[in-house]
Amino acid sequence: SPGDYTVTYSYTDSNGCSNSDTKTVTVNPLPIVSVNDEETCAGYNATLTADTSGTVCSGSLLYAWYAGSSPSGTILGTDPTYSTGTAGTYTCKVTCNTTGCSSYDSATVTVYAGPTADFEVDTLTICNGTPVTFTDLSSAVDPATLTLWQWDFNNDGMVDRTDSSASVSFEYTYPAPGTYTISLTVTDSNGCSDSETKTDYVTVYPLPNASAGPNVTIDEGESIIIGGSPTGSGGTGPYTYSWTPATDLSDPSSPNPIASPDDTTTYTVIVTDSNGCSDSDSMTVTITSPAPSRTRRTVEVEPICYFDVDMLGEVTRIYVTCDDGRCIRDYSPEDPDELHFLDFESGTEVSYETDRHFSPGPPRWIRMRVSDDPPSIRGNYVAVSKVYDFIGYTATGHPVSSVFFDRAVGMQLDYDPDNLPDNTTSVGIAMWDPEEEEWIIQPQSTGRVAGVGTATADVTHFSTFVVMATTGETVEEAAAPAPPHEPPEAPTPARFTGSNLLITPLTEKLWGPLPLITRIGHDATISVTVTNAGEEAGVYTAELKFNDETLGSQDIRLAAGESSLVQFQVSNISNSEYEVELAELTDTLTVYNEVNWWLSGTLIALVLAILAFLFARERKRRRIA
Repeated sequence: SPGDYTVTYSYTDSNGCSNSDTKTVTVNPLPIVSVNDEETCAGYNATLTADTSGTVCSGSLLYAWYAGSSPSGTILGTDPTYSTGTAGTYTCKVTCNTTGCSSYDSATVTVYAGPTADFEVDTLTICNGTPVTFTDLSSAVDPATLTLWQWDFNNDGMVDRTDSSASVSFEYTYPAPGTYTISLTVTDSNGCSDSETKTDYVTVYPLPNASAGPNVTIDEGESIIIGGSPTGSGGTGPYTYSWTPATDLSDPSSPNPIASPDDTTTYTVIVTDSNGCSDSDSMTVTITSPAPSRTRRTVEVEPICYFDVDMLGEVTRIYVTCDDGRCIRDYSPEDPDELHFLDFESGTEVSYETDRHFSPGPPRWIRMRVSDDPPSIRGNYVAVSKVYDFIGYTATGHPVSSVFFDRAVGMQLDYDPDNLPDNTTSVGIAMWDPEEEEWIIQPQSTGRVAGVGTATADVTHFSTFVVMATTGETVEEAAAPAPPHEPPEAPTPARFTGSNLLITPLTEKLWGPLPLITRIGHDATISVTVTNAGEEAGVYTAELKFNDETLGSQDIRLAAGESSLVQFQVSNISNSEYEVELAELTDTLTVYNEVNWWLSGTLIALVLAILAFLFARERKRRRIA
């Protein structure tokens, strides 16, 4: 055991003479070392720790790690800990530096093959509100088994679903339209995990909005156009329509079919957009007995003695004389919000044209709707309201070319006065002339008085209308088309070009007065000239890229025709060859170390000569001695 021991040696010779000597022997304790076995997962390191608790050493402990079960071979490390991702047995030898005593212990590192995370969905595109079916395809390496599944359905870093037992398939409904990145992390019974992320994997389309229109009441034997204004919106157009029941409808695939039911009927429309997403809505047509003063008639046989004006969903019936189609009294159709009006005087004759054929008498319907494709507005005119189409339809639902009146019909349209430009000189209702392809300001109405937020006009036929503000010089309203106001030719926008790309690598000689190695290109200056070739000022962002990776950018503002030098300083560039791109120009930068072999050889020869001289002198001195 460790301690100090006294040893005495006695000696007696043949003459009987004797002598003795006494010495003290010190036995030093061995270091105490213990290393525990460790486990880790593939791709990760295990850390072995040498525990030397209880070791007595007056100096410091020295550590040496070896591969294998004995302290021999290459030393892997000299710290109290050693990290490795390779399975096997490792030995740590601990030595007390003051006594030279040492001991060692061995431990085993076990590396488990981790699981593989994977999944799929039943569809990559889906409509909002429809669940997505997820299927887990993950696996573990025997004998390990999967014990934990963690799902992130929207790439926000939060776990949205956790399973602790196998769930091969399940459904998940996204709360809103969008494109989603999905991640799955699985963990096995050894504690090893793996993640799979699929970027922009599932796209959820928005649903369209279906509008079947308001409930309406008509007399027995009458017909009416049904549907919304518009019937389909939202989602992604164009749309397809399917009305049920299809009985008594002119075209069940039309957004606004003509309904001629014999009994009260509820109609349902399904609107499907280009992504296959759909929505539905219903409305009811209520049938009442005909008025006592009128007899039932079928529109296909007897002449129409009335027509309906549909103002954004509010329907007004106007009765006319059957022989010449004149209004039998004054009528003032309006929209549901009582913002827009028409004024038909008693005796106004209504007729229409379709396919270049003039028809006396009114069409079956006149509908006011927000224009889906309004004509452009040019010159010193600005629209301050929505653009509205006034379109006539025959009894079979065929749109007519135009509706005419033998006397002016008053029109009032609402607008938001906050939309008026500061340099507004006048406000009025303008009508689109499709033949001349221009807007024509209409004369103000002689009936209604325009006020703040309302504009009036007298019109003699229907087309497309808008409340329009005239800016700049005053334009007198006229019943005839005004000369077109062509906008001035716009200047060419800012257009930037690059030229004179220059790459200047810095040459740096190492080791001061003895430049054995020269570093070339580790620091570099890169510049380019940027020119604005357009006719307007603009801002250009110059991006410096090395091998398609952006290292930096500068924003410069240039007037028309102006040029500017853009310069970047790049430091600590690693040895390699780089494709440099700046202002859409490219060149190559090679970074390397250059060795001065001539100087290196000279120095080596000089050192060898000095050593040889010193060696020879030493040998000569010894011979003399």
